[in-house]
Amino acid sequence: MKNRLFILFLVVGILVSALSACENSSREAQNRDDTDVEYKNEWTYIHKRVGPLTSPIWCAFIDTREVDLWHIYLSPVKDVTLEEVVEFAPVRISLPVDFPLDDTVVRFSEDPYIAIEYLQEVWNSHNAPQGVVRAEYDARNNDFRIYFKVPNRLTGSYEGSIEIVE
Repeated sequence: MKNRLFILFLVVGILVSALSACENSSREAQNRDDTDVEYKNEWTYIHKRVGPLTSPIWCAFIDTREVDLWHIYLSPVKDVTLEEVVEFAPVRISLPVDFPLDDTVVRFSEDPYIAIEYLQEVWNSHNAPQGVVRAEYDARNNDFRIYFKVPNRLTGSYEGSIEIVE
């Protein structure tokens, strides 16, 4: 009886260890995905019926006219103004004004003011807590980089200049 009980505990211990290792490996892979980014100046939207749709990002705007939020518009068309880009279905990323612009990965679950909009969909901490945004800005060179991901829905990145709208 003692041998069977020992074997049972041993098997359960091995299974728990294996499950834990798989879960940690999955989390590490997900975190690595968010830190190792190749900036392609495009986004990919996973349409529920059609599947993946990819669009280039030609330029970026940041609207700083609100007191608490910045709105970043990633344009799928060339040579437009901020007013025009809204008509061309951009990705719009809303961030609090104190968002770190130092390439820190921030999950939606960490800040209720982070939101990403595309077409008629909005993702935030309530419906996409594992979503992430990371951004970096060098004001001297007007070099802006942003990466965003809503798991299984929208992923994209941009590197280049950004037009600041005040």
